[in-house]
Amino acid sequence: MSKEYSPRRFVRNATLGLFLAAEISACNATAPTPKPISFEPTLSLPVPTETTKPTPTTTPTLEPTPTPTLEPTFVSPRLPEQTPLLQYVYPGEFVKRGDPTKKVLYITIDDLWHADTVRQIIATLDEEGVNASFFPIGRAIDPENHSDQAQYIIDTYSMLVTHGNVIGNHTNNHAPIQPNTPSAAIDADLERQLAIVQKVTGNPNYMQTWMRPPGGQGGLGNKFPNLGAAAEAEGMGVLTWTISSGGDGGATTAQIIAHVITSFQNGAVILFHGYPNDANSLKTIIEAGKAQGYTFDTIDHLVPDPATSCTFDTATFPAVKSCG
Repeated sequence: MSKEYSPRRFVRNATLGLFLAAEISACNATAPTPKPISFEPTLSLPVPTETTKPTPTTTPTLEPTPTPTLEPTFVSPRLPEQTPLLQYVYPGEFVKRGDPTKKVLYITIDDLWHADTVRQIIATLDEEGVNASFFPIGRAIDPENHSDQAQYIIDTYSMLVTHGNVIGNHTNNHAPIQPNTPSAAIDADLERQLAIVQKVTGNPNYMQTWMRPPGGQGGLGNKFPNLGAAAEAEGMGVLTWTISSGGDGGATTAQIIAHVITSFQNGAVILFHGYPNDANSLKTIIEAGKAQGYTFDTIDHLVPDPATSCTFDTATFPAVKSCG
């Protein structure tokens, strides 16, 4: 039996379809539109760039300029192994003052019986930044004569030259030199002192350019040709002094300071001795000299004052060749 078409069912189904369509449309109208998802990077990574390598440069090789070799006649007492030539050498010349046109003072210290005093003087010179010239008696610094202080003496004089000071020759025995004292005897005394200096400094090549006669005998030398001949044979000049501190005569430290400071003059060679009163005066004297515009140097740089110097013609001894 076939179904019959029912108009009522049709209407009901149509009404239901319209209702469902309306609901679906309303849902679509009220639903939020989804936002697009963005992916932001949290780190910025550097973009690699191409690095240009530097072009290597070639440094040209320079040929060293050859230094002329000088044949030394005498070497500086300061650095005998390194100084090629000493210009300031005046063998046999009697001198008491340096160049009067230069505002330079030369501190010289004689005898030096006590190593402790020598060390005190070195300390003062170091503190003031100056150097001095020492004239020790050979037997006063010979370690063989002072067995209880032998190494102390050696250390003292090694330090003395290492710090830039200079050692001259004051003979070995400090015996008075007379006008008729044979040149050979003077020469032997000078050589003995030099050998001792070489021993205590540890330098067998140490050389000296000036000697100082005991007591300053010689003056301008016109009565001491044998002394001049002996000094010349050893390659040394004869250096006396311009100003004496008076310390060896008992002057107090205050008297020494007052006398020396008021006697300053260009090129002055100042005589001190290795006594406490002289040693104690040095700091004040050096500072006073600096305040007056003087500098201090050692005797290996001394240029003699012609007006107070004297030389001999060795071929015509005792005739004087030239004296100021």
